[in-house]
Amino acid sequence: MQVTMQYPNVQEYDGDFNRNAQDSEIDNIISYNINDVNSTNQLLLLNQKNIDLRIGIHNEYGINAMSMDGVGIGNEILKTKYLQATNKK
Repeated sequence: MQVTMQYPNVQEYDGDFNRNAQDSEIDNIISYNINDVNSTNQLLLLNQKNIDLRIGIHNEYGINAMSMDGVGIGNEILKTKYLQATNKK
């Protein structure tokens, strides 16, 4: 995601998740984690309107739309409204 959003400091973790970190690696791990949290926060800020929209859709229609694209959301809303209008399940 850092590349896609053109984040200024793209980092990959090159450590081994299957072993304990060495003391000499701690500073690099902390730096990586801080960068990861900062870029995740930037991603949130860039997508806040979409997130708010999906929360509103969930509140209004009971649809969990966080992972849906626009077409999927539209289909679910139409289906929900159709089922309500026809009293079907």
